[in-house]
Amino acid sequence: MVNEKRKMLEIMNDAFPKCPICGSKSGYEVTSFIKGDIRCLNCQTVFSSIDFNMSTRLRKLRIKEFPNRVHSIEISGYQLKRHIDYPVDFLRSLSKDVRRTYQVDHFLLESTLLLLLVSAGGYLRLINLTEISSWFDYDEGIYSQAVLFYMRGYMPYKDFFFAHPPLIIYVLRIIYGVLGANLGLGRIFSAILSTLTIAVIYLTGRKIGGLVTGFLASAFVAFDGYTIYNARKVMLEPPMNFFTCLSYLVLFYAFEEDERKEVLIIISGVLMGLSVSTKIVASLI
Repeated sequence: MVNEKRKMLEIMNDAFPKCPICGSKSGYEVTSFIKGDIRCLNCQTVFSSIDFNMSTRLRKLRIKEFPNRVHSIEISGYQLKRHIDYPVDFLRSLSKDVRRTYQVDHFLLESTLLLLLVSAGGYLRLINLTEISSWFDYDEGIYSQAVLFYMRGYMPYKDFFFAHPPLIIYVLRIIYGVLGANLGLGRIFSAILSTLTIAVIYLTGRKIGGLVTGFLASAFVAFDGYTIYNARKVMLEPPMNFFTCLSYLVLFYAFEEDERKEVLIIISGVLMGLSVSTKIVASLI
């Protein structure tokens, strides 16, 4: 069985080193040896051919499932449809146009949806952010006061008690020192990091589970009430979440790298260190 699957992959890669639909070099996986089905790892298009089991050379290829489950793709006046056997030479002649059209349309759609999602999440985090409201949390006052103490020369843990790692104090000290000590600036810092986390969550989900996973995960973060509440305050959770999610995203990319693997792992570790330096509980994530 293993040898047969390897043979199918060799035949497909010999005929199409790049996917004839998306042009990716990500490769293929055998989904059914009996049916002769192969799927592109990037765009998830499913191909099939009797040549996989009956020959050593691919002559015709059938498209069983297009990306995003569309029924057809029109390229250069040709309507490619599912469940039709196409000559390999014909698909090769269209591959450049197919790749370009699919990549542009797919990228624009994906980018537009992500931009709308991040914009909506950012709006909920930034709207009326500096106004006084009944949504008060005493932790916000503790963190802000700790920064003011530090700006006056008092040292955390030595001159005053602080129950968490000091990264938030150091970062806000720089922001307040440059732009002025203002509670609103601290809130904007939290809101921006939380908004960026939406995009990081999407990229992470897309990396490990595909488009649907990425959008569902990022939508949950974008519209979760408690996440929005923390993002609108000077709290530890927004920077902790941002650095933690970014650390995992870099780590997942490291798994697929050979040359830069060690560098990416180090970067992932540094990002996780920043997360733990914000709040100890990040070490348990």
